[in-house]
This record gives sequence, structure tokens and C-alpha cells, in this order.
Amino acid sequence: MADSAIAELLNQVSLEELARRLELDPKHVGSIIRARCPFHDDKKPSLVLYPAREGGVPHCHCFACNAHGDAIHLVKQVKSVGFREALDFLQEFSGYSIGRSRSRGKPRTAPHYLTGYELAWKLYQESTNANTLKAFLKKRHLSTRLASQTVLATTEGNSLAKAVKNLDRRQIDSLEETGLLRLRRYTDQQWQTTKLDLDRAYYDFFYASAVIFPIRDVKGQVTGLASRYTKAAPNRPRYMYSPGFPKARSFYGIDRLVKQLRNRPSELSLNSEDAVHVFVVEGFMDVLRLKQLKLPAIGLLGSRLSVHGDVSQYTVLNDLAEEVAVANRTLALHLCLDADEAGRAGTHHAVKALTRLMHSQPNVVTDVVVLRQKKDPDEAFIGNKHEEALQSIQSCSLSPLEFSLSYLMSVDAK
Repeated sequence: MADSAIAELLNQVSLEELARRLELDPKHVGSIIRARCPFHDDKKPSLVLYPAREGGVPHCHCFACNAHGDAIHLVKQVKSVGFREALDFLQEFSGYSIGRSRSRGKPRTAPHYLTGYELAWKLYQESTNANTLKAFLKKRHLSTRLASQTVLATTEGNSLAKAVKNLDRRQIDSLEETGLLRLRRYTDQQWQTTKLDLDRAYYDFFYASAVIFPIRDVKGQVTGLASRYTKAAPNRPRYMYSPGFPKARSFYGIDRLVKQLRNRPSELSLNSEDAVHVFVVEGFMDVLRLKQLKLPAIGLLGSRLSVHGDVSQYTVLNDLAEEVAVANRTLALHLCLDADEAGRAGTHHAVKALTRLMHSQPNVVTDVVVLRQKKDPDEAFIGNKHEEALQSIQSCSLSPLEFSLSYLMSVDAK
């Protein structure tokens, strides 16, 4: 759908009538039309509605919160819908359709659009600095071959904002819907001078130099992104996730694991033909460390296995167990969380959940890898080779019961 067609639609929409339809109570104040702003808790009409200017489209600006937009922004905000739904609403509202070719009256073939997360990931990949990525891996004592073997990207900040000029309206809106691309809140006067320079009108949620991790579901679809900033700063977390990311039903690396299970199951056997081995760890770097050692791993993205809801990390593991059972194989889950207090508490919580899983899925077995003197798997296995890491794991593995007794005794001692 061309931007020109969208502009035609927007020019057919009366913002005053639209504001009335959306129950924003538009009122004439002299020659100005004001309405309640849906972008903040507006106690009095602060949103000014403007006609099209200089070949543009009708737009609005709030003088209280500096929100700025057009009819599409208003509908998306009030109706809590996406770009496509907003266009459908506006076509129904205005009686003007942009879904048909004027020349023949036949539906236009819709171009394939990536989802907002997929598009963001593509743009981050395209702007990646290979040298920065290799330097990051080298500093973490990881092979630089992971730069090509593992899908990672980098940003120097505002990679998405800089790409806006080359995107169409639908692509820009899809990025905005992820929360990864954000429209700046300018005064109306500032906006009029800035809107011609689109990369200044937007900014990235991941605003500083960082390594970007894509997080995919079992089908391989990008469901969110995370960043690890390469430079420390006060009051800034080490990792940031795309806004609203569903950590409770996600595992980092689950897509690669499922792909291996279906296409190359021998890579998960660890020399045991009848078992599929999976290490459950906490974070991104833990997964990468074990990947380098050819040990299959998935990351909880935290220290607690989620167990509640129709879709949780527990249900993902249950589905995995059922798929492994079809092949008459055992699913061996190795809990290998951090050795700090949060990690031990998280392990105890996961042990209880996996005990329940073992009762419901007879092909599941589990143990606990207790890391000693090291904080996390990433640090624990630095410098190890595959066989060394396996020997170390075997020497510090406990049964779920052994770990739980040890953990509860330590808690009681405190």
C-alpha cells in the first residue's frame, strides 16, 4: 500500500468528525478546534486539530503532553488497535476505500510485510558493525566464529530512527507498535521544523551502543529483542527488553533447539542415543557459552521458571517432552542456574515444577548442576573444551532430591 494512497485516505477524513466519533469531545474555541487528548489523562481539551498544511495531511498536536499525530495515530490510541485495523476503521468511517485499483476495480496484491519485530531485527542486522561484534565476543572469551554462527547484531544507537527515511508508513507504524521506535514529543513549532528530517522525529528504545539479541518462539518467529549495552552507565540496567516482551513464556535459544531436535537430533544426544539433553540456564551469555562447547542450552531470561498461565515456560517444556516422546526418547533436563542466592532459589522453584513434569511425562529426567566458586555458567566454563565441561558437569551434578535437601538445610541454617 503506497504512502500516497494512505495520504489520500487521510485527506478524506475530517479530524473534527473523527474526534467526535472517538468521543474526544471536540469544541470550537474561536478559529481553533480542541479535543481531549487520548495520549494522556486530559482534564481539559488540550489537543488542537489542524487542517492539512503544505501538501501534508490533517494532523493534531497536544500542547499539554506534546503528542503529535494524524487520524491513524488517534484511532490506534483510542481503539487500541494496530495499523491495519486503524486503516480499516478510517475507510469505513470516511466511506473512502484504498483497497482497490481505480483503473480496473480489482483488489491490489498486498505486498509482504515483515512483522515489526522482524523488521527491527533486519534493520539492526543491516547496520551491524562486524568489528564491534567481534570485539565484544573476544572480550567475553567467546570465539569470534560465533559472530557468524550465532545471530547477533549491534547498534550504535538510533539504528531504527536512521532507517526511517527508507521505510513506508506501514513499516514505520509496525516499528512504533513494537515500542522499539518512538516518536519524539516536540512542541508544535518544533515539530513543523523537524518533521522534514524524519530521523530527528524518531528515536530508538535501544538508544545507546549495544549488542542486540533476537528472541524467537518455537516456530522461529521473532517475538522480541533484547540489548546488552557495551558501555556501563549509572542507573542503566545491563540488559533491556523490547517493551511488553513476554518473558514468562519465552526461552532464549528455543528455536535453535527445536530445529536441532527435528533436523539434527544427534547434536542433542551427547553420545547417548536414547536421550535428548537440554541445559536450562539463566541468560544470553550462558547460552552462548554452552553453544560454543556444543552443549544444547536454552535461557530462562531470569532465575525463575514460569509455571502459570496457558502458555508458560513450563508448558513449553511439556510440549518439548511430548515431541521427544514421539521419537521414543528421553528428555534429560539439566538445571544449571547461577550460584548466587537468586539462582539457588530459582533452582529450588524449578525443581518442584520439573518434579511435577516428570510425574506427568515419564520420559523426562532431570538433575541439578551445582556450580561451585563461580557465579554463572558463562564464567564457570571459560577456557573449557567440550569434554572438560562435561566432566565438570558430571562431577557437580545432584539429583533433584539431593539439591532440595541441601538447599532447605542451608536456608534453615540462616
